[in-house]
Amino acid sequence: MLARSADGVRARRTSRFDRDLASAPLAIQRAFEKQLGYLLRDVRHPSLRAKKYDEARGIWQARVTLNWRFYFTIEGDTYTLLTIRSHPKYPTDIHPPAVFREQVVPAGTLEECRTPAQMRMVNGLCRFRELARAVEHPPA
Repeated sequence: MLARSADGVRARRTSRFDRDLASAPLAIQRAFEKQLGYLLRDVRHPSLRAKKYDEARGIWQARVTLNWRFYFTIEGDTYTLLTIRSHPKYPTDIHPPAVFREQVVPAGTLEECRTPAQMRMVNGLCRFRELARAVEHPPA
């Protein structure tokens, strides 16, 4: 499958990429399509945070969400999309409110967000305390 930008830059999806994308959650699929638009316009778009992943093989990595990445090569005016997967540093399908309510902080212990394991769950976890409070107790 090919996608093309207005200035002729193309994206080609490998069969592995299509398979991996199809098995990703629907929200990730939608987020990827948005990010693909950014990629076709400008590989340096800040939302992508694109970087060389494997210099020797010419593989690049770009962000879909906090916890999902896609990998591609650049060959002339064509981006070949290799795979999409969850980032190994972050749990999959986590959005900050869900993290606080269901996975990271046991009920009633929001103030105890201090253990190393909790801190590793999401970078800067304790900075989201106010967000968690707002989700749990929205203003009237």
